[in-house]
Amino acid sequence: MYYYLVYVSSATELIVEDDLWRMLETFRLKNLSLGITGVLFYYDGNFMQLLEGTKETVLAMYAEIRADKRHFDSFVLVEGDIEEPLFSDWTMGFKSKNNSNPLGVVGFRHPHSDVIMLAPSTENTHESLVLLRSFYKNLQPHF
Repeated sequence: MYYYLVYVSSATELIVEDDLWRMLETFRLKNLSLGITGVLFYYDGNFMQLLEGTKETVLAMYAEIRADKRHFDSFVLVEGDIEEPLFSDWTMGFKSKNNSNPLGVVGFRHPHSDVIMLAPSTENTHESLVLLRSFYKNLQPHF
């Protein structure tokens, strides 16, 4: 059994793209070492993250996040038990300047080609995915 938690928060200041790439690499290594999977999205000063793992680990990670001075107005949208993780890894998505991954960084979720986030199916209608998709739509290019 796994535990999941989806929260939103706001950044105390806007984060530039180069810092987002560095955050992706740092957070990914930390979360993988702790056995946490999930996804973090950032858009226009706002975060939405789904964390999955043991209840103790997820709650401890969320407590760290709430204490992080780079966040404010953090609150949990939904949490609970889940039989299987929704994400097999920990990844991060944001809208890059040219919608690419120039550094080839592992763990980047491309905002306009992610099948799980863009194409709901009968197998991926979990309430946490519904919330993530609504936030994720803001990451999409608008033409």
